[in-house]
Amino acid sequence: MQSALQKTKLNFIFGILGQIISLGLGVLMPRLFVLNYGSEVNGYISSINQIFVYIALLEAGVGMASLQALYAPVGKNDRNKINSILAATHHFYKTTGTLYTVIIVAMSFIYPAIIHSSLDYFMMVAIFFILGIGGAFPYFIHSKYALLLQADGKSYILTIITQIKSIVLSLAKLFLLLTGQNVILVESIFLLVSLLHSLSVWLYVKKKYQWIDVKVEPDLSAVSQKNSVLIHQISSLIFTNTDVLLLTFFCDLKVVSVYTLYKYMFGLLKTFINNFSNSINFKLGQVYQHKERFIKFHDIFETFHVGLTFGVFTVAYLFVHPFLALYTEGMDADYLLKYMPLLMLLTEVLDCGRVPLANAVTFAGHFKQTQWRSIFESVINLASSVILVQFMGIYGVLLGTVLALGYRVVDMIIYVNRRVLDRSAWNSAILWLGNSLVSIVVIQIFPMLSLDLTNYFSLIAYAAAVAVVVIPSCVIVSYLLKPRIARDACDFAKSILRRRKNG
Repeated sequence: MQSALQKTKLNFIFGILGQIISLGLGVLMPRLFVLNYGSEVNGYISSINQIFVYIALLEAGVGMASLQALYAPVGKNDRNKINSILAATHHFYKTTGTLYTVIIVAMSFIYPAIIHSSLDYFMMVAIFFILGIGGAFPYFIHSKYALLLQADGKSYILTIITQIKSIVLSLAKLFLLLTGQNVILVESIFLLVSLLHSLSVWLYVKKKYQWIDVKVEPDLSAVSQKNSVLIHQISSLIFTNTDVLLLTFFCDLKVVSVYTLYKYMFGLLKTFINNFSNSINFKLGQVYQHKERFIKFHDIFETFHVGLTFGVFTVAYLFVHPFLALYTEGMDADYLLKYMPLLMLLTEVLDCGRVPLANAVTFAGHFKQTQWRSIFESVINLASSVILVQFMGIYGVLLGTVLALGYRVVDMIIYVNRRVLDRSAWNSAILWLGNSLVSIVVIQIFPMLSLDLTNYFSLIAYAAAVAVVVIPSCVIVSYLLKPRIARDACDFAKSILRRRKNG
């Protein structure tokens, strides 16, 4: 039986290894793809991927509601309760998967007909269908089991399988790209790899959890909050994915390609940071019922997470333009837009930094209590983005996202501290204010260094050197702002070291 600490370590280690692999393959593939097929094809694929995310709303919040319901019975090893929750999840996923497939087939013909593009219509139909239908496999095969692994602290298993999928998919695409194959054939490999991914998760759970039975009487009450969860998911998807759709309809696919490249680069870093969060979520969820213990763990996590977020994205802001100047050389669009790094910095800091607050809402099950706040966030984002894109283009949609996230972060700081943790909102606000000041100081000092960033070697070397200084500085400042939390973190670290030494 693995301890919570062992699971956390494995989640984190495999998450980091996965990130290193993803970083290597992820940086190489977009450049080769754009150079071989052009920014318009890249923009089209980026836009349809956002469509798939919205179609996935058919899931109706079942996954998040089920995960929240699983934490307690998994912590108590209540197998009957676990089976009844998974049976309910299985019931909803079967229906959702069928409807998802029907919609994908219909949209394969409709979406290419309503956007402005010089690409071949039947090529666009084929790409939409191939990429869309691969998303149906999880509903029928493994999604319910993935939730069990997350609740049981075995996210590292999902990470390993996902990274194997990523490596196989990237290498297969790389081979086809280098041999000059048609884009439809290149994307077709996604279907086979996605099927193997789903079957791998299914086989692992069947072997390790032989007692699982999704044919028992489903506990539909366990997912009773799915509608409230859906509201939160819609809000999340609006600020995450609406930008691409608005740019698709109000600008052109080349602008979409520019946006998605920035988003992709910053997204790799966000996944790295969230890996830390995902490593310990299962334990926070399981101990929520012990309020004092939960608050102590939450504070240690939030203090580190906010500092890490500001540090990582401040470094990204400083080096993204020099990197893209080298990376996009020879591409058929202008990727070096003056204000994109600042807007991406604001977007990702706000989005990623609020993760501990969002997790607290999830563990507390306060989906219904906070759903109107999510609705208001969506309204701000959608309304401001639609208006601003008319005048500011790509900057407009990002500014709309920043406005919505700014409101929501302030709201979550107040709500979580007062309603979930029963204390002053200043506990979180001081972290945001302190790290904002550090970030501003670093950004002002950086131009004075006059670094030579005209080749990959010097760029990587300087970025690493700056990261070694800036990221720990932000984390240290966070703990200096919260001395009690710093002492708790030290005590926690000492207890871990004692346990390791004794046994």
